[in-house]
Amino acid sequence: MVVMIIIIATVFTVLQIKKYLYKRNVIKQACSQTNLHITLPQEAKFFDSSQEFKGETNEISQNYKLVYQMNFDCGVCYINLKDIYNFYMTLISIKDIDFCIVTDVKSDSFIKYELDKTLGSYTIHVIQQKEKLKEKIYLLDKDNKVISTGDFTRFPFLKDEYIKKLKNQ
Repeated sequence: MVVMIIIIATVFTVLQIKKYLYKRNVIKQACSQTNLHITLPQEAKFFDSSQEFKGETNEISQNYKLVYQMNFDCGVCYINLKDIYNFYMTLISIKDIDFCIVTDVKSDSFIKYELDKTLGSYTIHVIQQKEKLKEKIYLLDKDNKVISTGDFTRFPFLKDEYIKKLKNQ
């Protein structure tokens, strides 16, 4: 009986250590890109659910940005878009921040249709560029330097890192 308890306790401890090390490794990898400068075009198209899209291109504001590189042909990307946009709504309660989608899709009407269908209510800047970013999700400061990165849809514990780093800015 004592041996069985020792085995169970050992297995539990090993699993907890593996979980901790895995989490630490993911956070370390996400932090490795901090302070890198991300090059984004100066202009983006502004999409708002409350109005018809007029094809206007505006200069991107100097606010903080939550950037999501999205493939509009990917079903999982739409599910992630909902989660990321909901998290964005949490972030704007902390600091003035814009939500930007980076994509290579050229059809504004297609983008507007998909955003309306997926999000319902939104305000989003869409940056069209062919050059792929290294990661899918970035939190950038006013100078487009990386504050935090990492896919918090896969690793929900990264949300705390995003919030902590944004509050410390």
